Amino acid sequence: MQEVTPVQWFDDYREELVQVFEEARRQIAQFPEPLDELGQRYLDAFHPLIEGSSKNYVCYLLPYWLEDALPLRREQTRDLALANVFVMLHYFIQDDVMDSSSSPGGWSSQLALSQLFQLQYLGLYRAMFPHDSLFWQHHDTYAIDWASTVCNECNENYFLTDPMRVAKKAAPVKLASTGALLLTERPQLIYPVSEMVDLLLVTLQMNDDWADWEEDLASGSYNGLIALVKSLRGLRSEDMITPSEVRSSLFVGGAMTRYSARAIAAHQRMRSLDMECPGLLAFHQSLTDSLSEAGSRIDAEKKSLELGALNHWFYKNS
Repeated sequence: MQEVTPVQWFDDYREELVQVFEEARRQIAQFPEPLDELGQRYLDAFHPLIEGSSKNYVCYLLPYWLEDALPLRREQTRDLALANVFVMLHYFIQDDVMDSSSSPGGWSSQLALSQLFQLQYLGLYRAMFPHDSLFWQHHDTYAIDWASTVCNECNENYFLTDPMRVAKKAAPVKLASTGALLLTERPQLIYPVSEMVDLLLVTLQMNDDWADWEEDLASGSYNGLIALVKSLRGLRSEDMITPSEVRSSLFVGGAMTRYSARAIAAHQRMRSLDMECPGLLAFHQSLTDSLSEAGSRIDAEKKSLELGALNHWFYKNS
C-alpha cells in the first residue's frame, strides 16, 4: 500500500479547503443578523488556514482522503466536505453549551446559530441523498451514538471498558465517509471504513487527552489517560488522584508507554483492513508518532534524572 508523507495529508488539499471554507462563509453571510457575523467568527475559529485556529482536520479532509479509494467526482468531494464543515460547527456548539458554566439565558445565540448550521448541512445532504436512502439511517445512528456517549462517558469509563465507544463522541464525522461510499455505490464498505475512521478518532482523542490531562483532572472531565493511570494504580474510576500521582505513573510507572502502545496497535489494525486511503493512514501515523515521541521524551528525561542522581551519589561518596 502506498504511503504518503505527513505534509501530503494536508498540503495537497490546501487550495480545495480555501474553496470549501469560502463557500461556507458565503452561506453563513445569508444568516439573519446578528447570527451572520457570529457564524463567521465561529467559522474562523475552526478555519484550518487561519493562524491560531482550532484544527479539526478529519472533519473536512476525510472525503478528500477517500478519493484514493473511491471514484468520487471532485464536486461530490467538495459537497461532502462543505456539509461536514457545518456538521462540525453544529456539534461543536453543542459541546460548548454542555461544557458551559453560564446560565441558560446566555445560550440563546449559540443554540440559534447551531440550528442554522444544522439546516445548512441537512440541505446539502438532501440534495445528495433521496429521503429513502440508506444514508439517513446512518445519519440517525451517528446522532444517537453521539448523544449516548456524551451523556454516559464518565459513568461507563469507555477508554478502558470499550475503547471504540470513545469514537462515538465524534460519530457524525462519518457522515462524510458513509456519504462518499453511498454516492459511489459501495455500501458493503461502510463498516470497514467506519472502523478505520473510529480507530482514527480514538487516537485523535488520545492525543487530546494527553495534551489536556491536567486541565481535565482539575475540571473533573473524563480523560482516557487519567483513566488508564488510575487502573494501573489499582484505583476505581471514581477514586480521586492527584497531579503528582499521575506524573509519577507517567515518569516512573511507564503509563505513557502503555498508552502509546494502544495507538500503535490501532495503526496496525488500520493497515490490515487494506483500504487504499494513504492520506488517512498518514494522518493517523502522525498522531501515533506524536504519542510515541511523548513516551520517548519521558523515558529520556527519566534516564537523565537517574543518571544525574547516580553522578550525585558518586560525587558524595568519592
